[in-house]
This record gives sequence, C-alpha cells and structure tokens, in this order.
Amino acid sequence: MSRVEDELLGLLSDLDGTEKRAGLVGSSLSGARRPGGKGESSDARGIEPGSSEPRSSDPTVATVARSANAYGAGAGGSGSRKADCLVLDLDGTLLNRECVITPRTAEALRECAAAGVVVFIATGKARPAAIRAAATAGLDGDDGVVSRKSPGVFIQGLDVYGREGDPIYKAEMPHDVVREAFGLVYGQGLSTKVALTAFCGDECATLASHPLLDELSSLYHEPKSVAWDDVDQLVHAANAAFGGNATASGVQKLLLMAETAEEIDDARPRWEALFGSRAEVTQAVPNMLEILPLGNDKARGVRTLLTHLDVDVSRVVAVGDGENDLGMLRLVGRGVAMGNAGAKVKAAARETLAATNDEDGVAEAIQRFVL
Repeated sequence: MSRVEDELLGLLSDLDGTEKRAGLVGSSLSGARRPGGKGESSDARGIEPGSSEPRSSDPTVATVARSANAYGAGAGGSGSRKADCLVLDLDGTLLNRECVITPRTAEALRECAAAGVVVFIATGKARPAAIRAAATAGLDGDDGVVSRKSPGVFIQGLDVYGREGDPIYKAEMPHDVVREAFGLVYGQGLSTKVALTAFCGDECATLASHPLLDELSSLYHEPKSVAWDDVDQLVHAANAAFGGNATASGVQKLLLMAETAEEIDDARPRWEALFGSRAEVTQAVPNMLEILPLGNDKARGVRTLLTHLDVDVSRVVAVGDGENDLGMLRLVGRGVAMGNAGAKVKAAARETLAATNDEDGVAEAIQRFVL
C-alpha cells in the first residue's frame, strides 16, 4: 500500500470515529461548496461549518466532512434518499396532543440529519414557542430542528428566517383591522368567554388576562400575553417588538381563542364578513381563529424560504394537518397529510398517512417519503 493510500485510509477511519454529529439544519446548510460553485444562493449568507467539522485544523478532513453534507450529497447522496428537504408543521403534526415530540419521531428526525436532509419548521407559532416545543425532545439549539440561528417559517409565514437565523420576510396587520378586532371582543367590557391576543414578533399582547391565554402559553408554548390598558399602548408595544420600524400596526397576526371548536365555528362567519376583504382568516387548531395580513399565508413563507435556500421544490416533502397547511402541501413536490387531518387537507395532499400525530405520523412520513 502506498503512503498516500495509507494516509487516506487513516483520515477516513479518523472521520468515522471522531466526527461530531452535524445538526439537523446545519448538516445541510453548512455552506459546503458544490463542484464549480458555491453551495448557497446569492441572497443568503453562508453558515460556517463550525462544529460539523471534526478537525478544522486539518483541511483534508474538513473538506470531506463538508462535502458529505452539501446539497445533493449527504449520507448516501440525493440519489439514494427520496427528498432533499423536509418541512414540518407543529401543532397536530410534529407535536402530539400533549404538545410534545415523541422519542420515535425525534429519532426519525435525527436520521434525516445523518442523511443530509434539510429540515425546517413551518408553523403558526412564534419562533420562541417553536423552540420550546422542539426542546421537549432535545431538538432545539444548533443541532436541532429549530433555533435562533437556523431557518424557519413562523406566525403562519409572517415571520421568516434564513441562514444564520437572519430575518428575510416580515408582514404586519393594518391599524384598522387591529383596532376593530379588539373592539369586537372587548368593546362591551373585558370579561368575555373568548380571548384575543396579538402576535408581535417574539411577543404577544392583549387587553385583558384570560385563562385561555394562560393555556396558550402553558400548553402551546406561546409567549405569555401581556395585557395593555388600550389598543394605542398595545400598538406602541407591537411596534417596539417589530423592531421599531413598523410601517403599519406592528402586529403580525391576531388569534381568537375559545373554549370549544363550536364557539369558533359560530364566530367565524362574522369575522370573515368584517375582515375578509382586508385580511386572511384561517385555522390551525379547532378552537382558535387566526387573522393574517391580506395576501399572506404559510405557503408564501415556505416559498420565500425555499427560494432563499436554493432548494428544488420538487425535492421537498411537507407534512401538515390543518387548513393553514393547504397551500404548503400543494406547493411542494410531495405534500403529506397526517392521519388526523381534515377531509379538505387530505384531498389537497399527494399522500395521506394512516398514523396520526399521536401515533408518530411524522416518523412514518420520513421513512416512506424522505429516506
């Protein structure tokens, strides 16, 4: 055996035994170079490989590690896996009814990382809520599915972050919709059966504390809703949370929460009649109604991020269960409906799972359509 062959075998052996597992997002967004060009689109800042390189001082080993995780490569390469990117909804999809990620599903996501699949979250939740939800299975942080340094789509596509967690798209509600909505709920007093809160970046704001909003925080991981004296104060706080440069209200979405799905079903026609020409009305959870800026939805956010990451949409699998996932499932190469999804969602999806979010449906999707 020649000296060169001997050294090469030593390097490969070293890599097998000592390389730290790359993150679920970082493994595929490590800034690795394609043959003859950069591994990033022109509108994105690259993420340094960092800890995904076993020995940064050894350029040969570093090159091997990066090449194994580049787009179209990964463990086994894109030719062996079925998809290059996995987009996941949270409530009703990745999270079970207890709003946690199960061990089997977490392990399936780690297998995606090992295969070099790009994984990101597309949810109606605020980013801090998504991070807390992922933490239920240790999937938050740099080597998880979501962190403050990773890509993701939040607040129904109104808050989108690209490489390194930098914001690439934000949208906000017009002042009149915000004022009228709070007037509709609290105009006759602050004691009501329903509760309304405004999502403002990483914060939530309302006009009155309510047990339902406490549940929104404790069960669904959302930021605690801070109560303000009036809408003017709330909008001022929203502008600050937006970064101080809001061009409208600074409120990104409104969420109406009731004790039962029937109460929301009864309220929805009135809200659509009042705001349907000025805003989008959608649902992700049966006892919640969401009001978004006109022309925005989760699909728009996902499309924005896929373009930013230079991912071929035909090689993307998206999994969801709710009305708010319809556009996203139609957008990608393979839209997958959970077993617990409604009839409209199943009809819109290319594939439907037998398993629900309480039966590791996402793990089933990964095995059947991704790896």
